[in-house]
Amino acid sequence: MAYKYKFTKLVWILLGLLTTLFLTSLVSLIYKLISYIGLDDWKKIFYSSLILLVLFLLLIVVALVFIRRYKIKKDKICLRLGLFLTIIDVNKIVEFKIYNGKLTLFLDDARYTVIVIDKKYFDNFVSEVRKINPLIIYSKND
Repeated sequence: MAYKYKFTKLVWILLGLLTTLFLTSLVSLIYKLISYIGLDDWKKIFYSSLILLVLFLLLIVVALVFIRRYKIKKDKICLRLGLFLTIIDVNKIVEFKIYNGKLTLFLDDARYTVIVIDKKYFDNFVSEVRKINPLIIYSKND
């Protein structure tokens, strides 16, 4: 099962502002490229390069909005966040702890990470991972 990564309201606002900024920049650059037909070759290359850069940045933001989930596969937890992928080995997990309303995962090498999903899925997420590794401790200190 896949569990959706939960953004905070501030992150949604920032993503909206970035999208607006990138779209405005894109329209402006395309207008400049089209309206100044007699541009020097280097200016055409410059504006075209800027358009490609803005499109790439816009692609990253759109990917963050639509591709954000935790997925449990075999003995791995895969976090796909846009174009980025993080993999956690389930066999290295020592404990899950709910603290201050956040699900925290502790690894055997003293590292930890916060699992950012909706609170109503905490128990389902942990039980699915514990099916793979039943030695994992699950404590609720909330």
